[in-house]
Amino acid sequence: MPASPHVLCRVLIPRDLAAGQYQVELGLYDRGTGQRRPVFQAGMPASDRLLVGPVTVRSRS
Repeated sequence: MPASPHVLCRVLIPRDLAAGQYQVELGLYDRGTGQRRPVFQAGMPASDRLLVGPVTVRSRS
């Protein structure tokens, strides 16, 4: 996979997931070693994960 500053990832949400607010965190892993990679924000090391923020899951009604 070529290096790119953009990554698209789809996350499947289970149909039976209870409605509510969930905190979403993203982590990056080295494909070859499986080791966790650092995350950068505005060019500065942030952590080993990126907090995306709360996501609200609503029931299908």
